[in-house]
Amino acid sequence: MREMDHRAPPSQERIRFSVEQFRALGETAVLPPGERIELIDGEIVRMASTGRRHALRIETLTGLLSALREMYAWRAGWLRLGSHDEVRPDLLLLPRAAAQQEPRPRDILLCVEVAEGSRTYDLEFKMLLYARAGIPEYWVVDLVDRRVVCHREPGPAGYRDRAVRAPGELLAPLHAPGTLIPVATLVA
Repeated sequence: MREMDHRAPPSQERIRFSVEQFRALGETAVLPPGERIELIDGEIVRMASTGRRHALRIETLTGLLSALREMYAWRAGWLRLGSHDEVRPDLLLLPRAAAQQEPRPRDILLCVEVAEGSRTYDLEFKMLLYARAGIPEYWVVDLVDRRVVCHREPGPAGYRDRAVRAPGELLAPLHAPGTLIPVATLVA
């Protein structure tokens, strides 16, 4: 039996959406409300579902980072990375002055993803997207392996600095080095 080639024939193309078109689809309810989706390279991608543990870790981190006076912990919002990329990071840390407008990659001090079902996606694919956008620091709170993977020094091929922190260790945001966060509180 001959194997089938699943690629689209040359005469057929995928439709690639811009961020503006993607937003218009959401506003006209073509996309189901509440659907966990992102726009990646012009394609609409369904995100992994989240649960109570995921939500609690975001709440914990938001509470810890909200205490920073000159910064704002922003969650559950969209982040435009380019003309064909718009993602929904779990948490962003912004300068308080930038919190009144739609965040841009150059405004972001720290981006955080809480990973359980989305571990590989967050640690590999999204890491590369955030690094290429120039976001200076990216944390992946890995609930499966109970660790936080911290990325710094972004570049076109990814982050040049990667450190893994385990329970019993402390971590601090690059832009708030005096704020020490016990890893155990994030991965419990």
